[in-house]
Amino acid sequence: RAVQQLAAPDFGAYIQLAATLGARRGTLVALRWCDIDLARGTTTFSRAIAESLDGEVEKGTKAERPYTVALGQSTVTVLSEHRLRAAERALAIGKPLDPDAFVFSDDRGASHWNLGWPSHAWVTYSRRAGVSGLRLHDLRHVAASQMLMAGIPISVVAERLGCTEANILRTYRHFVPGSDQHAADLMDRLLA
Repeated sequence: RAVQQLAAPDFGAYIQLAATLGARRGTLVALRWCDIDLARGTTTFSRAIAESLDGEVEKGTKAERPYTVALGQSTVTVLSEHRLRAAERALAIGKPLDPDAFVFSDDRGASHWNLGWPSHAWVTYSRRAGVSGLRLHDLRHVAASQMLMAGIPISVVAERLGCTEANILRTYRHFVPGSDQHAADLMDRLLA
């Protein structure tokens, strides 16, 4: 939160999505306004930006399929404010905000942020906030571990992160509360 409060408003919106959705950097950078339904409180991820030998390219998600996730009310509010800023910038040059405009852009939505920029901005703002030892990508891990520790089903966490359940289990099994003890107790009861 301290990093988000110090950040420029557009990057603050990016941090909100990264922290609450656990979305990958390339997936967030590829997000377009038509992917966000503020009235329903959802966003659909259907593409990502990736680095290639030819520079940055748009491709499908790492999940290799589109997926839709719910947004919390505070995230809807942050995105609504971000959209208003984007619309005002577009109108300043006499154009309405295009639904296909990139959500995170420095040129009124025509192109996306450079893929490396959010990580560099994170380092800058986290230093100013006195936060050390936390990478931007760690927000993804925090989101996954917090959801699992709160008892959110693995299938829901996997869908929100655009992963398979197997990958979530392999990476975060130690955050699933009492799973091993629960299994041991079940087996004892079955054999009793």
